[in-house]
Amino acid sequence: TVGPDYSMVMHDSSLLEQKHVFTCFENRSGRELEDTNEEEDGTDTYENESSGDGHKWTVGVVIRVFRRPRSPVLGARDRVSHTQRMYDEEPLMIVTGPRQGEMSEMVRLELLRDRDVKLVLLGAGSAINFILDGLQWCTVNKPARKKISLVYTTRDFNLFQWAMSAISNIVPVCEARGIFFDLKMAYTGSMTEDISHDIESTMHCNDADYSMHGSTQDHDLTSSKYGMNAPTHSTRSIKSRSKSVSTQLNRFDLYGEIEAKSTVFCQGGAGLKNAVEAVCKKAGARFYGGRGGAREDLS
Repeated sequence: TVGPDYSMVMHDSSLLEQKHVFTCFENRSGRELEDTNEEEDGTDTYENESSGDGHKWTVGVVIRVFRRPRSPVLGARDRVSHTQRMYDEEPLMIVTGPRQGEMSEMVRLELLRDRDVKLVLLGAGSAINFILDGLQWCTVNKPARKKISLVYTTRDFNLFQWAMSAISNIVPVCEARGIFFDLKMAYTGSMTEDISHDIESTMHCNDADYSMHGSTQDHDLTSSKYGMNAPTHSTRSIKSRSKSVSTQLNRFDLYGEIEAKSTVFCQGGAGLKNAVEAVCKKAGARFYGGRGGAREDLS
């Protein structure tokens, strides 16, 4: 299966706190996760996976943190969102899984269908999870699908860097097995240095950036705080070390990514999924929307 579900809850949560379900990715390739750092010249350095400096792991997950006061409050420890507690505290968790996700088996079956139409896995933000697991699945399985497109976007610079490193580490394994993808990544945030603490509510609580029609609110906040002297990231810093991974600074043209009769699996905010579904209807493509995307994302 692709994109298995795991359920997690803080070990000391109130009795009313239910387990939260997350789409995760598994280490099928046996590769370690690498650290990535931006040098002063704007280039990226990666830990050598053979040096033993990477991180051994079995299952991973990128989680979107909601930073809102909880209403109603479930207990003394649960005055903030469960994801914020996981981020702020030592994450002593009760974890169960894996289980088949709502799109897991459909993605796997589409990968195994010998069709000449495009299969698109499209995600934003924390939806990197099911894209990574699709790549991991291909390191130990042989898809029959000839045209596979992986499309990912985020406006969080650190997440983009990490996702690019993780993807660039897996792609060579797939290519060595004769499996190739049309793999595109877009960073749509500000090119100023990370100011996530200043714009935390924008980065974590609003999915306008996931809709591919988002504003430049984070850039405006940066300009007002730092003026013209705001430190910037180099455009070289979004370039992947893998020539097979195409990166860009502008949002994707969905009509250019979704072909007639193609099959599209999409995970992300409500704005993104609504936009992708609308394009699929006009293009005559099949659309499957995954978990996430509460209506509040559109507010």
